[in-house]
Amino acid sequence: MLKNRVISELKNQLKLRLETYSQAIKDVQDSAQNETKSSAGDKYETARSMGQMELGMHQSQYHKVKLDLVNLEQIEKLDMKNYVSDGCLIRTDKGYYLIAISFGKLIVDGFEVFVLSANTPFAKNILMKKVGEDFEFNNIVYTIETIG
Repeated sequence: MLKNRVISELKNQLKLRLETYSQAIKDVQDSAQNETKSSAGDKYETARSMGQMELGMHQSQYHKVKLDLVNLEQIEKLDMKNYVSDGCLIRTDKGYYLIAISFGKLIVDGFEVFVLSANTPFAKNILMKKVGEDFEFNNIVYTIETIG
């Protein structure tokens, strides 16, 4: 089933991101430990402050991805409905969309799947629609062909 393969690939991509952010956090922490205060105190303080900002940014991204993984696990457990809701993989006449988390485009088995949160304007237009129904987004009409 395409939905299962999409979710599996999405999890893999998120885990890769976690590894990247984890390494970036470690690199910033290592760099901060190797800094020695030079005679130019202002320069040291500026570098230290920049390092703290960079560390905070990486930690924030790391925690967001962790939360995305948790949300994805919960979405996987949702029962399928005959209308568009969280966790649905929708095929329209214009492409595939997974209502789950904000991620963007993912290629799975040669299909482009756009993974988006239910809070996005596009998803808000499609929620609660059924197979065969049309909806409009940015002056483009889409027809729902399948919900899985």
